[in-house]
Amino acid sequence: GKKPFNLSVFATLINILLSLFLFGEAYLSLQWRMVHDSPILYYMGFLIDNFHAVPYRDFFDMNMPGAHWLNALIGSIFGFTDSGFQKANILILVTTLALAFIWLRSFGLNPAWASANIFGLSFLQYGPAMSMQREFLTIPFMLLALVFYSMSPASSYRIRYFLIGFFICCAVFIKPQSGLILIIFLFLDGWYLLQKDQSRQIRNFLFSYVCMFAGFFLPIFAALLYFSLNNAIPAFLEVATGYWPLYTDINARLEITSGHEDVAAALAGIPSIGLQALWLIPGGINAFSILKSRSVHHINKNKTVLMIGGILVCLIEVIIANKYWEYHWLPMIFFMIILAGSGFCFMDLKRSWAGALGLLLVCVIVLRPSSYIEMQISGETLPSPQGGRVDDIAEYLEKNLDPGDTVQPLDWSNGAVQSMLMVRATPATRYLYDFHFYHHISTPEIQHLRADFLSKLQNSRPKVVIEFYDGRPWVNGPDTTRDFLGLSNFLVENYYVDVDRGGYRLWMRDH
Repeated sequence: GKKPFNLSVFATLINILLSLFLFGEAYLSLQWRMVHDSPILYYMGFLIDNFHAVPYRDFFDMNMPGAHWLNALIGSIFGFTDSGFQKANILILVTTLALAFIWLRSFGLNPAWASANIFGLSFLQYGPAMSMQREFLTIPFMLLALVFYSMSPASSYRIRYFLIGFFICCAVFIKPQSGLILIIFLFLDGWYLLQKDQSRQIRNFLFSYVCMFAGFFLPIFAALLYFSLNNAIPAFLEVATGYWPLYTDINARLEITSGHEDVAAALAGIPSIGLQALWLIPGGINAFSILKSRSVHHINKNKTVLMIGGILVCLIEVIIANKYWEYHWLPMIFFMIILAGSGFCFMDLKRSWAGALGLLLVCVIVLRPSSYIEMQISGETLPSPQGGRVDDIAEYLEKNLDPGDTVQPLDWSNGAVQSMLMVRATPATRYLYDFHFYHHISTPEIQHLRADFLSKLQNSRPKVVIEFYDGRPWVNGPDTTRDFLGLSNFLVENYYVDVDRGGYRLWMRDH
């Protein structure tokens, strides 16, 4: 009996070490600033919180309403600043890790602890570009559904299934593909029912599904009521039925694809997961060991099946989206890591050393501190967003805007909206980025958006227009353009270029 104790102590020491690293990185991350597209969603949250803006009606955006409401809630609590944003990011991470720990606790202290540690380090490894990304925000909701699903059957199944449906819908409200996890629950429950063919079981089974779908549809009804009362249903449908189908035609390289090209491009993007795929090795060993072992409790076997299902569902989500950006992989990486971490429960069994050693080896290969952490440790100054351009534009707006003045960004994710958030600028139109004006330009949907934008711009006559023209991402392929003649003419006739440097122009209105 000495060897298991030693291994258990060894596992605990590794976990203490990983937790110290995680705590240090999390603390340093509080100094990071927003980057990329997170400030756009945070600014939309600011518009909801400060101007009572209604998504889609008052700003055009392709994201789900849950992402907007969550950003508005977070900003109203923590403040619409870099500091508030990062504090919220770490709080959400801590919540996610705590839920993962609770769910995996049945495997033992060390497996639950190791999984939480490793996912935390893996998440922070991406740096500020991953902070509060929508995929990250869906994980705690999916975990809540899993926690309630795996509770003892003795607890009220009506409430449990209602909450499972409710939390899955919350995840769907941030990323619609998250709803695929419902398939796993439906499949597993159906499979368990076939093994216990009793009329009472069938009755309970059907009633539990009524409860789950009641929980699932509650937020949908609430959202429809909210949009209906605010006359925003036509604006939402304009995005959902008009714009989403066009956006799904765009692949990872921002090219328009269709038909068989889609399938080829979708599958060709899978290797973009990179070294993170290595988590499948210890995960696969653990899954095999757990499902084969007679000493493992059936609850843990069920949880292992759920984790495998989670990996497959999240892979399907990424393939459907066909963008393959880093943050799209995060939910799948999460499920791979917790499956790999669950193998620590075998550290006292000789035959399953492979899973635990494989996990440690993959940790050494894959886990690295973010380049931001490395800079902070070496005492270097962290880079300003977009090489200082965001701060320069914010400073210009601070000097030149009077109360009541509005600003129009012509940009996607280069920082125009971030500088507007920094000075709490009011947008001139409902269009906060111009990405959608340059693809599928012959379609009635895009023609309408262009005409609507020009009309609103002419009516509002913003004091400043921020235009990024260099280093910005453009969609390529058939039916795309980089020209917008009506917009160019409007600017030349009504504005003069006050600043032109570093790939952006600041147009000031002629009085």
